[in-house]
Amino acid sequence: MRKHQQKQILNLIATLSEANAEIKRLFLCGKTSHVLKLLEDCQDGVVQIGEFIESVEGKGTQTVALLEEYHESLYSIAVGIGTADANFVKHLKKQLLQIENSVRREFIQDRIEIAFLPYKASMWDSLESIWLAAKDDPRCDAYVVPIPYFDRLPSGALGQMKYEGHQYPDYVPVVNYRAYDIEARQPDIIFIHNPYDDGNCITSVHPDYYSDKLKNCTELLCYVPYFVVSNDVQEHFVLCSGVINADRVFIQSKEVRDTYVRICEEFEKEHKCKGSFGNVQSKFIASGSPKFERVLNTKRENYNLPEDWQKLIGNKKVIFYNTSIGAILQSNEQYLEKLRYVLDTFRNRSDVVLWWRPHPLNEATYQSMRPHLFEAYEQIVADFRCGGWGIYDNTPDFHCAIAWTDGYYGDYSSLATLYAATGKPVLIQDEIIAMPGDGFELMFENLYCDEKYFWFTEYRFNSLFKMDKESWEAQLIGTFPNERMYHKRLYSSTAECNGKLYFAPLAANQIAEFTPETNEFRKIAFAEPQRIVSNSYNEAKLIKVVAVGNSVYFLPYFYPAIICYDTKTNLVEYFDDWLDGVERLRSSNIAGYFVDYELEGTKLVLPCACADAVVIFDTVTKVSVIYTTPSNDNKYKYHGLCNDGKDYYFVSADGTVVKRKMNSQFEAISKIEFSVGDFQNVAFYPMRYLEEYVWLFPYGKNHAMKINTITNEVTSVDVFNEECKYEGTTQSYLEVKVHNKKFYAMTGRSHRFIEYNPVTGNIRESKIRVSETDCTHIEKMLSVCPLQQPYGSFVVESNIYKLENLLELLNSDYTISVENINHTFDSIGTSIYELVKKEVMQ
Repeated sequence: MRKHQQKQILNLIATLSEANAEIKRLFLCGKTSHVLKLLEDCQDGVVQIGEFIESVEGKGTQTVALLEEYHESLYSIAVGIGTADANFVKHLKKQLLQIENSVRREFIQDRIEIAFLPYKASMWDSLESIWLAAKDDPRCDAYVVPIPYFDRLPSGALGQMKYEGHQYPDYVPVVNYRAYDIEARQPDIIFIHNPYDDGNCITSVHPDYYSDKLKNCTELLCYVPYFVVSNDVQEHFVLCSGVINADRVFIQSKEVRDTYVRICEEFEKEHKCKGSFGNVQSKFIASGSPKFERVLNTKRENYNLPEDWQKLIGNKKVIFYNTSIGAILQSNEQYLEKLRYVLDTFRNRSDVVLWWRPHPLNEATYQSMRPHLFEAYEQIVADFRCGGWGIYDNTPDFHCAIAWTDGYYGDYSSLATLYAATGKPVLIQDEIIAMPGDGFELMFENLYCDEKYFWFTEYRFNSLFKMDKESWEAQLIGTFPNERMYHKRLYSSTAECNGKLYFAPLAANQIAEFTPETNEFRKIAFAEPQRIVSNSYNEAKLIKVVAVGNSVYFLPYFYPAIICYDTKTNLVEYFDDWLDGVERLRSSNIAGYFVDYELEGTKLVLPCACADAVVIFDTVTKVSVIYTTPSNDNKYKYHGLCNDGKDYYFVSADGTVVKRKMNSQFEAISKIEFSVGDFQNVAFYPMRYLEEYVWLFPYGKNHAMKINTITNEVTSVDVFNEECKYEGTTQSYLEVKVHNKKFYAMTGRSHRFIEYNPVTGNIRESKIRVSETDCTHIEKMLSVCPLQQPYGSFVVESNIYKLENLLELLNSDYTISVENINHTFDSIGTSIYELVKKEVMQ
């Protein structure tokens, strides 16, 4: 018997108990006719209970025998009601108690019913291995009930209803949603993979299946995300209806689970609604995602390809080309240009086959979110399908494509993360369109200037360059030992101390030291943190390095301490007396500790990026003082500062600039608020002072501004505004250095290096390229970069590593080692099933 059925019986017995009380009241009031009618109703109820029990458990149960005795008592009382006294009610009450105890003792739950409610057949893999475990349990009735959904119209209204019940694998026995009355059946457990209810701009499941309604139809509502992530999960995936209403949420890893917990706790604290997510510690379970399990268990022999696909493939290498919703929404017309470019690239090659599988909702996305581009997209698809030179895959099961292809190219999405789990190479497409003859355009964010050279590390791969300050000719010096070859932002800041250069490891594993005189690299290890506040720690450890006397100080982003390295004694020290105070003031779990700094004598002035606070660290006493700055209300706090020799200027992420006195309390003098048109996380970065002006550089598409420190007048800076015209996801300015009363700026989207003299107005700009010799050397270094990536990671396309490089790799002797495949994803579905089964059968 199921728990729901036992509960139904107990509820009916409770109703009989209430009737007993009413019978006693009516009897004492002398309303005999009413008593007889109620006794008759109770007899009918007893018969119904007995019939229900026998329909579930069969004949011969002790409980039914007790019910029969109770029925006889009711009949005897009715017959002798004229001579009865009120004590008969005590006898009935005793009999009901015996029946209730018998129900609890005899009908211990030995079966469960689970309803799996997918809506998109292509997302069934997030639930399948759980269902496989459930269906093999003889004590479980598992039903797969695909539910209908709607694509939204451009107005936001629901369009035509869709149903994909016919698109599931043959081995999955689908139950039509019309035949499964979820309110009547009250399954013990419900599994869903859509958390949005009515909160999605593209689709909506049928309102009858919104999570708040499902929660009232089951003991345990379980949500398994339809996606996986490679690093961390964004806030909007957490703060949605399905997550709020679910009793259990099954997460792909401990790190991602920690993010769910932090975001929920932060939301409850901010909105003063503690408990609205339930008990977050028990709600979120780091089980692993069934999607990984399905990917690694799928083989080519599981699928019979259509004959025309087999002929196209032959013995050629095959590229899985994935285009996603997010990229469409972000890049607009430029995305269509990139799409045409990629298709043209493969059309003209005879050694590889393109297997294009657009996201199932791409078409709906164009229709509802980008209707002005829908016709152009449709034409691209039609031309490709008619061409007959590639595979267009709009089937609901993407696992066939993963199994049959040799490498992945396309947008970053959940699919990219799943594909990387196979150990095969993954290249994430960028918006760039590589043209013949394009050279390497270097990018950097950590410019250091000496008398003759600029020194910097490349933004996207492991390398150190020096560049002549007059000719702007860049020369490759070498690579940092024991670090990944191809990875963004290994080192984010450079400083010189006692004739050596020191590099702050953002994504790198260790501090780096370089001696220009001997061209020697040396690595300096630092302690593993005991306290990590973000899953992004490995991508953002230490963000700045500052030289003070004989020491260099490394300022943390997510590392929980300021690190000091004494260049004379080689001693590494850690200072964290500020940590607890900042954490108490923290108002954002997304932002790290510090982004910028100023050095005032021997004191480091450190505005917090995650809290309304400024930390002053004394490099002599090694003691910190925290000053709160409650005038800043922006969630992401401070992203820049500078001083004019008299006052400090702080800029918060929303673009507000606060001028503060250089006194012990950092008293606010004035506030300047900008109207910014592209504010998402950060409005301006970086912020610099030069020639009586505070200069604000746009992070995205805002305008460059400057503030007159005498008059507070704000004006636009046209010379730095051209970068705002370029599309891309990288920030507009990666680095701005003030040197010899000039600005030296590296742009993040057009890849231009700019020298600007604000006094004379002279400007010089160029893309920094490497020599042909260095170019050949770099290509050789990067040719094997997918082989050097950690398991499950991938490479992002750039003008350094392009689609052509991936195709060359696949046509080489490159092979996938079985040792590179992670087998820790086995039995995820079984583990989830056993956990929920145990919970509902307690």
